[in-house]
Amino acid sequence: MLPCTCNKEVWDILLQKFNTRLRKEGKKEDSHQLNEILTIRSDGIALLEGPIIKEFKFSKDGVKALELRKALSEKNYSKEEIIQKIATTFKISSFQVDTFFRRVEKWIGSAEYRFIKSKPPIDEHLFNIPLLIQWEITAECNLKCIHCYANTDGAPASDELTTEEIISFINEYAVNGGRGIHFLGGEPFIRPDILHILKKCSELGLFSHVSTNGTLITQELANKLASLKRTTIDVSLDGVCPKSHDSFRGVKGTFDRVLHSLDLLREAGVTINVTTVLGKHNFTELEKLVETAVDFGAKRIQFLTFSPVGRGSEAQKKYGFNEKQLKIVRKKIFDTIFEYWDIIYIDAPMIGCNPLALRTYEVLNFPGFELYYDLLVGCNAGISKATIDFTGNVFPCPQVRKSFGNIRNENFLTIWNNLHSFCLKNKVCSTKNCPLERYCGGKCRINS
Repeated sequence: MLPCTCNKEVWDILLQKFNTRLRKEGKKEDSHQLNEILTIRSDGIALLEGPIIKEFKFSKDGVKALELRKALSEKNYSKEEIIQKIATTFKISSFQVDTFFRRVEKWIGSAEYRFIKSKPPIDEHLFNIPLLIQWEITAECNLKCIHCYANTDGAPASDELTTEEIISFINEYAVNGGRGIHFLGGEPFIRPDILHILKKCSELGLFSHVSTNGTLITQELANKLASLKRTTIDVSLDGVCPKSHDSFRGVKGTFDRVLHSLDLLREAGVTINVTTVLGKHNFTELEKLVETAVDFGAKRIQFLTFSPVGRGSEAQKKYGFNEKQLKIVRKKIFDTIFEYWDIIYIDAPMIGCNPLALRTYEVLNFPGFELYYDLLVGCNAGISKATIDFTGNVFPCPQVRKSFGNIRNENFLTIWNNLHSFCLKNKVCSTKNCPLERYCGGKCRINS
């Protein structure tokens, strides 16, 4: 079972350790030196006017907090006093206020604020659509992973979405304010049109993340991927030797091919992430896995647990951690985060989506991080992300296979509104009067 993300005592301890380390190293967040003006409308629509025009959407509470900060600053209140007063006003923790302002500063730097009621030249549609789409773009796969939640037999589905259908959706998604697409499988690189799809995302200003088993990367493919903007490749690595990795992935020789692919991607200059499914079979290799990711220039390594769906249900019984073991695992991950905090971003949903991650993001400036979390703790399924499968069905996430419609015959915005409303009303949480309620998506809908 995943921990509740509002365990404030734990995060306070971690944050104190982080800030102590930050001060010792003398690290400072980057600040923008551009002469920019942020125009904010009362309903939260905002426009940052400068050398590069940017669009934002704040919540109404966010607008009120910014107005209050501006007013208190003009009265010469200190930063700590401002944060405390705003925390008291909104009845939330000072940490949450501090995190919000740090994210705002990351977006807009030292721009001047301007609050207006009239409509600035921005579309109304921003953020009425998920910030991130996780798209199972094919069922076809060349491996036989023992934990596959999709339970694929390796063959493509008979009615997979065509190139034209995918491109049409991407155009619609971008026009309506979408921010990124995470392509999953099967194995995405089996599709012959994958580069065409990624290029379209790049042209439309979308972030693209591709999760791959890392066995199909060639020198030519790596070079083409390097030419695409805002594209990240997530490579699966489940061990630091053939025994632990290949037995998990079901095909001999996979480990060596993955390392070769990582080398090709690194040499080509592609942004790399590494993803590891952590279990009893490879827990002792945790630090070596991090070191391997660092050696290949990865920006992030993510440690996942088994999803109790598809083949993952049986794999969880054999390789998954019990609650006692999870406590040991979480402590080890915490310690590893701090050991490598200025080297690589370590993400581990098994310890909860946490405020510490936001601070780590500020130091490492991991590209596209906000697409995963967007100031949200807990589960973001149906809150800020949706999943589409290879035939067009729309789900809250890859593990929650409750379909809310199909993009082939229904308008996606209509599907999303129904899905979003359902997930907001059905969060998995039993905590009463939680201070993070307005920011939290609840516990994982599968692992809770």
